[in-house]
Amino acid sequence: MKYLTFIAALLLSITLMGCEEEDPTLKEQMEDAADTISDKAKEAGENAKDAARDVGNAIEDKCEDIKDELETEDRDC
Repeated sequence: MKYLTFIAALLLSITLMGCEEEDPTLKEQMEDAADTISDKAKEAGENAKDAARDVGNAIEDKCEDIKDELETEDRDC
């Protein structure tokens, strides 16, 4: 996800370099767009990390349930 943020920032930076100082409104809009893209990329990364953790926890819980049913000595998963 870091790469996506970096690439988006790089592309927008290159685009901003082409903006003339004569049109500050366009430059501000581009900077706002860059900030929005960066924020959304970070949010997507956090959501993916949360989902992966939730799946891992669910797998661990099921593993522990199975070991409880089998009455194994080692209950850790």
